[in-house]
Amino acid sequence: MTSKKTMPANPDSGENTVKVMRMSEIQQEVAELLATGHTAREIASMMGLSELTIARWRQQPEFFSAVNNLLKDNDSALLERLYNLAIKAMEVLEAVIEIISDILHLWNIFPVLFIN
Repeated sequence: MTSKKTMPANPDSGENTVKVMRMSEIQQEVAELLATGHTAREIASMMGLSELTIARWRQQPEFFSAVNNLLKDNDSALLERLYNLAIKAMEVLEAVIEIISDILHLWNIFPVLFIN
């Protein structure tokens, strides 16, 4: 993942150049883990990193941006999954309500069967 930062080429000239910053594979993996809900402590333990290192990375704009982009992607996927689960839950609830209705109907006619 890359991001661009504008850095002065020559402080006296006032010119700007674009410097491309690249995240390491470890930083990318940490960003993905953060975006999926792992804590910095968990990640540090899993990957043999210091929590301070992860805290410093979180202060870097390119890392922060990567985590936010991953969170947005995860949010979209979660919303779609929740929508599909809600549809399935409604289908199950409708089936349960129908079964309960049938049971209540049988319960109401049960005394009639034994009286006659």
